[in-house]
Amino acid sequence: FIFELDYLESSEVPAGTVIDQSIKEKRTIKKTQKIKLIISRGSELIEIPRIYNLSENEAKIQLKKVGFNYNFIKKHDASVAVDHVISTNPAEGGKAYYGATIDVYISMGPEVKYVIAAVILLKMQSRSLKQQVLLLVKLSMKTAARLRILF
Repeated sequence: FIFELDYLESSEVPAGTVIDQSIKEKRTIKKTQKIKLIISRGSELIEIPRIYNLSENEAKIQLKKVGFNYNFIKKHDASVAVDHVISTNPAEGGKAYYGATIDVYISMGPEVKYVIAAVILLKMQSRSLKQQVLLLVKLSMKTAARLRILF
């Protein structure tokens, strides 16, 4: 079945409980048919857990455990390991209703341009000063600008 989830604030029905569904009980339906579920958000806001520096998989588990959905957004960050959480929106410690989608920013590591520049510099270290100068001269201004190498 294909489930489509919708959430509704309710002070009478506990968070995570199905309030209503588009297909009523004891009906036979096809496997490919869509079923719309209305799920209670409850009436209380839930605190967003601390997931900073957790792996993407660990973050999924922690957010699902308290009833949140997630949207992973990849971005470069040199201070957090690849595939680990940089931050969330709303921020950790903030609050949201059960079933809310939390944006989770996941590290892709440092930007590639610096890695490429570092590789070029490493190659240059093993050459004589004359060879280093020749290598730098061979780099076109366009390539140098693209790599953001400053002379």
